[in-house]
Amino acid sequence: MIIDHISNNVVKKLEQTVRYEKKQVQVLRVSKSSSNMHAYMIFPEFSEVKISNTELDEYIENLSTSLKYVIDRKLNQQEIEKQNHSFIMTCAVEEDGVIDDETIHFNTTYVKPPTLASKVFKLVCGLGNRLNSLKELHITVLNNNINRIEIEFYNENEIYVAVEKEEIANAIMGAYTKANIYYSADLRYVAEGNEIKLKSIKPKLAGDVL
Repeated sequence: MIIDHISNNVVKKLEQTVRYEKKQVQVLRVSKSSSNMHAYMIFPEFSEVKISNTELDEYIENLSTSLKYVIDRKLNQQEIEKQNHSFIMTCAVEEDGVIDDETIHFNTTYVKPPTLASKVFKLVCGLGNRLNSLKELHITVLNNNINRIEIEFYNENEIYVAVEKEEIANAIMGAYTKANIYYSADLRYVAEGNEIKLKSIKPKLAGDVL
């Protein structure tokens, strides 16, 4: 069996992949992006549990039907910028192939955002009410500039306190200060109540030993 790479139907490709692997999918990550050649990408994580030939058709039908449903009702409700922006939906899959929509959570990523902190904050604020459920903020520094921003959101079923937008602005400004110091680094901010705090910084240092 060969996966139809020419086809543009990503759900059909998932069906073919499951039919080939004959294993249960534990977790699905689905990306909707304006920065990739294809609008959607699917990343299945398989378990070691095999699917019998007699159950395979029903499993694939359950998986594809529920995937189309959550893409339409959940992922497609997230608005993305015209360039370099993506939303990633992660969800658990039950043993019968049905997606457990109560486990759905989202990340959003900006690649090569604007070079000015004020413009980055304006970009992030474009998320509107979605920003209220910010859980973690990951910022990648490269070439003494912010190269990538990833925001992880709370699950719909989790209890959280909305982070003040001023706190988010201060975090982004702080990241630009770090970018002036480090050529390359990974910064991780975590929401605590209505505040956001820098929890870790991992500089990447390169050069010769003289």
